[in-house]
Amino acid sequence: MNDIQALTFLYHQFKNAQTQGLPSCFSLEKIQTLCQYLHHPQHHLKTVHIAGTNGKGSTAHALAAVLQTAGYKTGLFTSPHIHCFRERIRVNGIKMEKKFLANFITQHQHFLQKIQPSLFEISVMMAFAYFLEKKIDIAMVEVGMGGRLDATNILCPVLSVITNISKDHTAFLGNTLEKIAQEKAGIIKNKIPVIIGESIPNTKTVFQRIAKKKNAPLFFAEKYYAVSSLDNQQWKLLHKETKNIYTVTLEATGYYQKKNLPAIFLAIDLLKKKNYTITHQHILEGLKNMNTLTKLKGRWIILQKNPMIIADIAHNVAGIHMVMQQINKIPHQKLHIVWGMVQEKSTDIIFQKLPREALYYFCMPNIPRAMPLNILSAHAEKYQYQKQTYATVAQALHAAKTKAHTQDLVLITGSTFVVSEALQSFFI
Repeated sequence: MNDIQALTFLYHQFKNAQTQGLPSCFSLEKIQTLCQYLHHPQHHLKTVHIAGTNGKGSTAHALAAVLQTAGYKTGLFTSPHIHCFRERIRVNGIKMEKKFLANFITQHQHFLQKIQPSLFEISVMMAFAYFLEKKIDIAMVEVGMGGRLDATNILCPVLSVITNISKDHTAFLGNTLEKIAQEKAGIIKNKIPVIIGESIPNTKTVFQRIAKKKNAPLFFAEKYYAVSSLDNQQWKLLHKETKNIYTVTLEATGYYQKKNLPAIFLAIDLLKKKNYTITHQHILEGLKNMNTLTKLKGRWIILQKNPMIIADIAHNVAGIHMVMQQINKIPHQKLHIVWGMVQEKSTDIIFQKLPREALYYFCMPNIPRAMPLNILSAHAEKYQYQKQTYATVAQALHAAKTKAHTQDLVLITGSTFVVSEALQSFFI
């Protein structure tokens, strides 16, 4: 096979939760079978394992950028991808080689067909095999969903990070923050340090209980760092114990980065204690150039000015809240929102968080999971939103660009798939 044939094989032969929907139940059985078949490549890798409802991707990219700047050959596994499957697996910011993808699938296709893992499970094992072949020094590995039964949870990392807990995927992870925290805390390993980026009393007790049971050193990031914003990209961090103050510039803009920074800095502190040589200059340069170094996409991308057009993924209540906080800081007249969702999201709760005064351009990304327009319209009418509906993301974006005046603001948001298709159509 070549790489195109390999991808065609993957997408047609195996369950793809990204486009077809999540399975009814989860198990580590197939990923463990894959591990055994490939002689456990994960046992030969040093990793940082990152879970959380929001911010885990940005945190993974930030840490990868810093370690890469410090001279370490750094792997990065994230999902879902925006444009290309190989984006999920990177070494020093460069996506997995086409040749490796083609050879991996050609070599293992019969075994894969026999055990029928999901596309995500295959991508996890492909990442570990690729990182091993490339002889990386360390990899940042982002959890797909949850933690306890996520395919990445076969790792024994040098450090675990749980960014935050809010309600998302409640049908699979539970409908309370405590239940969701328990699922995310499934990545906590025996005697392996774990950082909690943000917590509330209810989730804090869950983490304390599980960390104690696993004898894992537990660190709450807010105990060590306080963050204040200087502007959209500059942040000031105070180390609460040493009283040192750090001013950092993040290439990844977005108000929600404020929530990520304490965990990022604390993770760097703990990695330094594990003999990783990371200087203050490495941190400043890595964060300042993280998008360029790691090719982070889909996070607060300013596509155009006059009118301002911004793309940012926000597919749950917490994400929407943070994006709207930042939108409210940008002077504009009318707000136009290009919006689409996938079916398993908590539609009613999400719509309650969307601004009433905006003009909405509802659309369906080109995947089976896309929420139908009639359901989106019904919710919009319930909350008396101004809306129009479009069969495709490209049509919705074109309409928003056409109707927006110079002083207006166009926000492309919601599902990852909406942002992905919008980015592709924007530059055509």
